[in-house]
Amino acid sequence: MPRRRQSETSLFNFSFVDILATTIGVIIFILVLVLINAADRLSPDKLQRTLRETEEASEENRRRAKELRDRAAAERRRLEESKTSPERRQLAEKAVEGERKKKERLDSEQKELKDRAGKLERELDNLQKELEQFAKSAKEVDRSRSKVEFRVPRLRTTSKEPYTFECDGGRIYFLATFRGGINEKNYNVQSLGFAAIITRKSGAKGDRKDAVGDRDSLFMKAVRRMKKAGHFGNFVVRPDGFDVFRAARKLLWDRGFDVNWAPLGEKEKIIAGGGGGSHSVQ
Repeated sequence: MPRRRQSETSLFNFSFVDILATTIGVIIFILVLVLINAADRLSPDKLQRTLRETEEASEENRRRAKELRDRAAAERRRLEESKTSPERRQLAEKAVEGERKKKERLDSEQKELKDRAGKLERELDNLQKELEQFAKSAKEVDRSRSKVEFRVPRLRTTSKEPYTFECDGGRIYFLATFRGGINEKNYNVQSLGFAAIITRKSGAKGDRKDAVGDRDSLFMKAVRRMKKAGHFGNFVVRPDGFDVFRAARKLLWDRGFDVNWAPLGEKEKIIAGGGGGSHSVQ
């Protein structure tokens, strides 16, 4: 019996040469495609198109940059205008004016303080000089031999007529003359029969101590009417009138007039009695 021949089935019927040729062909095809693509990318038309697109993009960027610069400049101008607006300028002027006035006030206060300091320094120098002079005089005085002399009061009767003055509140007031009567410009008179109560008016005019000797003072006008042979000075002196009394008395003494004075309390009334004739003077 003849033997049956077994058949074999092959799934891979290509030879090595076929595979190699196919592979080389595929590689060549790929290289051709790459070269074609590269050539297409480097073509003059595409380069020009790319250059043109680049220039257009650059121009667009320059245009946008210019718009941004213009917008920034406009914003700066708006800010400058807002700074120099009338309202802001008015506020700035008020602030400057306030600072100027403040500086002037401070300068004035500083000048006043400087003047006051200078005045105090001068007063201090004067006091220092007076103190030195006093100390010098005190050393020269022999207390065992020194003595104080007073003018001795003299009481006598005279037929001279008085010019009467009241010294009160640091002022001297012309009150009356023997023949001319009460000075009714300065005083009110309340008659009590043989006597009268004399009260000074609220608006009475008098002279202070430092003005007693002035030529135009009321006291000196009265003194110029006095005659040394026929008049003497008569003073009513209240507690706060002694300084002006002493100044007025010295003026009369220097002119050779006799002086009489009488102390009177602060609230005591001036009472004038009737009659005439002789008067006591000292």
